Amino acid sequence: MKITRSKKKAFTLTELLVVVVLAGVLAVTVLPKFNKMLESRKTTEAEDVMRAIRTEQELRCSLDKPYASSFSALSDLVASNDSTHYKYSLTSSGISAINKGTRDYFLSMPSYEDGRVCCSGSYCSSLNKDYPLCEDLVSRSDYKSGAACAVEEPSIPDPDPLGCTGESRRVCGCQGRGVQERECDSTTGTWGDWSSCSIDDCQECTGDAKRLCGCNNEGFQLRECDPLTGTWSAWGACSIEDCVSCTGESRRACGCKGKGTQKRECNTATGEWGEWLDCPVGECQECEGESERLCDCHGNEVPGPAVPYKVGTQTRECDELTGTWGEWSACSVSPCLSCEGSNTRLCDCHGNEVPGPAVPYK
Repeated sequence: MKITRSKKKAFTLTELLVVVVLAGVLAVTVLPKFNKMLESRKTTEAEDVMRAIRTEQELRCSLDKPYASSFSALSDLVASNDSTHYKYSLTSSGISAINKGTRDYFLSMPSYEDGRVCCSGSYCSSLNKDYPLCEDLVSRSDYKSGAACAVEEPSIPDPDPLGCTGESRRVCGCQGRGVQERECDSTTGTWGDWSSCSIDDCQECTGDAKRLCGCNNEGFQLRECDPLTGTWSAWGACSIEDCVSCTGESRRACGCKGKGTQKRECNTATGEWGEWLDCPVGECQECEGESERLCDCHGNEVPGPAVPYKVGTQTRECDELTGTWGEWSACSVSPCLSCEGSNTRLCDCHGNEVPGPAVPYK
């Protein structure tokens, strides 16, 4: 009996295209929000550093000392002014945290006395924080400048007291990391032109900031662009480890007389096998009745062994997959032979053969 095995249905090209389109839509909608969340979480580092330094600086001020003007004086709090995500810079009365990533913003605590953190740059509104803009913060009526303990900055000329109003220095260049200066003409009380910025504008990096990696390309790696040089940092660690092979076979014989095959799938992320699938062939089944019988030369069944003529045997095979018998084989006794001539003849009352039908007596 021929057994028909069902074929596993594969995905169509249309179904695959639908999956690709849906994945693209999800990436467009979810990835920007995910990036904003990551960027917002990084700001917690800057907040912690600036508040720790503020505590130390305010302690110095309470002891009638000016604020520390270098990070070497704050080595007990921070090992360096350069961290993974930010580069910190001290001002006369506060501190700034300049973002080292590709986003256009930097955080600042303009005054230790005031203690509030503000943001400058085009990306400030995208952060999931309620930072005020720095230009708005310093103009508030309740803002405290912290001038009592501010350190002197001899490299930056103070505005001329005879008429120049405004600042003699401003941030510029890539992410506000540079500085421009101008000088006051004490004769006219007017400012001169701004000097060239000490930092060039930001440069874009060529290539992608993310790539697939790990087992079956299910993970990803990230790298950051240095906008000052337009170069990428090294790729970060992959979020998924490499595939792990499973020990053993993925197939095995099963079912009646091992005519079926079971399969199992390897989880390459853990190196462990899944459960065996069901066997497509069932267990063997027994047939009811005998596999051998007596027969005569005509191939007919002989009902019992006590017969006056010669008998043979016939056999049949049981199909254990279905539990049904096959056809009987030929009988082992020789086939019956036919005799030549007629099996009847004319005879007289003496029992002698009569040669022909026309006879004068019975």
